[in-house]
Amino acid sequence: MRQLFSVTMERRKGLSGNAWKLIACLSMFIDHIGAALIECGVMRNAEVYARVCERFPWDWYRIDNVLRILGRAAFPIYCLLLVEGFCHTRNLWTYAGRLAVFGLLSEVPFDLAFMGQPLELGYQNVYWTLLIGLLTIAAVKPLLDQGKQAAAIGAAALGMVMAELIRSDYGALGAGFIVLIYVIRRVRVYRGDGPVFLGWAYNGERGKLRLTWFFYLFYPLHLLALECVRYLWLGFWY
Repeated sequence: MRQLFSVTMERRKGLSGNAWKLIACLSMFIDHIGAALIECGVMRNAEVYARVCERFPWDWYRIDNVLRILGRAAFPIYCLLLVEGFCHTRNLWTYAGRLAVFGLLSEVPFDLAFMGQPLELGYQNVYWTLLIGLLTIAAVKPLLDQGKQAAAIGAAALGMVMAELIRSDYGALGAGFIVLIYVIRRVRVYRGDGPVFLGWAYNGERGKLRLTWFFYLFYPLHLLALECVRYLWLGFWY
C-alpha cells in the first residue's frame, strides 16, 4: 500500500495532459518553421535561395535539420494522448467528429503551407491520420476483448492501408504506431503496470484549464501564420 501511494504521488508531480500538448504544439511549430519557411520557402526556388543566402549567409540546410529534429517529438506525444483520450472518452463519435471537422478546416492551411496551393488532394494533413488511428483502435478493442487476435490484426492492417491510400501525414506508419501504443497500453494495464507511458513525467490528469478548442485550432492557425510570414518575408506566395 505504501509503495502504491508513493507511485501515485510521484505521478501527481508530473505534467498534465495539457502541459504535454503544449510541448507537442511547440515541437510541431518548430518543425513547421523548418518545413514551411525553409524547405517550402527558401529552398524550393533556386533564385529565392540565392537571394536569401546573399543577405543571410547561413547554413540553411543545417538550420532546417535542427528544426526538423526538434520537431520529431510532436507526433508521438499526440499519438500517446490520442490513445489516452480514446480510453477515457465518453463519446467516441464526438471525438471522431471533432477530428474530422478540424481535418477539413486544416486542409487548405496545410496545402498552402506545404504544397504551395489552396487544395492538393495528393497528401492530407495529420488530423486524418489521427482520425483513422482512432477509428482503427475502436475496431481493434472489441476484437481483442473477445480474444480474436487475427481479426484485430486484420482491422489494424485495414486502418494502415486506409491511411496510406488517402496519403495522410505519416501514412500507414502513423496509423500503425497509434495501434501499437494502444496494444502496449492494454498489456501494461493487464500486467498491473498502469497505463501511463511517460511515467513520472505524466500525472494522468487533463489539467486545470479547459484548453480543448485551443489545441484543435492551433494546428490550422499556426499553419496560416507561417504562410503569412513566408509571404511577407519572401515577397510572394508559392
